[in-house]
Amino acid sequence: MNVAKASSANFAFRYEPTFVVPFIAGRYLMSQLHCLRPKLDHFYRNCDRQVLSWMVRSSIKRTEYKQAPRVWAHRRTRVAFRNALKERGFDPQGKRIGNTPGAVLEGDFTGSLTILIRKECVTQDFPTIQKDLSQLLDRVLLQARNFSDAQGQVKPKKRSKRKIGKEVKREQKAEDGSILTPA
Repeated sequence: MNVAKASSANFAFRYEPTFVVPFIAGRYLMSQLHCLRPKLDHFYRNCDRQVLSWMVRSSIKRTEYKQAPRVWAHRRTRVAFRNALKERGFDPQGKRIGNTPGAVLEGDFTGSLTILIRKECVTQDFPTIQKDLSQLLDRVLLQARNFSDAQGQVKPKKRSKRKIGKEVKREQKAEDGSILTPA
């Protein structure tokens, strides 16, 4: 499983090149009786999986800061991340806006990305947050490019001894003329 991780003093990124249902939604989807289950089930069955699914989470405990500073940190992180995506030629859903010269990643930026806010983020000013998120996004984009390069390579298929034995028997029967070989 390909997972890219990047972190700094303010944030931690976790990127997976495939679409992953967030753990919060998974909690409601696993419950058979929860009232949100039908809506979430419908949403995740019909959502576009060829976009970037990203969310901002917090590791800040409720006792460390009141709700207003935590919400403020979330909002500033979302705005800074959208700006970082725009600077690299992506819209907030990871779709390519236009031709960006010298782009790290060709095509759209797809998959699932989780941004974890650390408590140091609350005291930082916006330019510091913007710079930090930009650097982390660059690292993740490089790793995403490596994932897409690795997917392009054809790996030899592993075959068990049993399958190899069946193939040998099939070839022997084909040479004997006892079975028809596909043309």
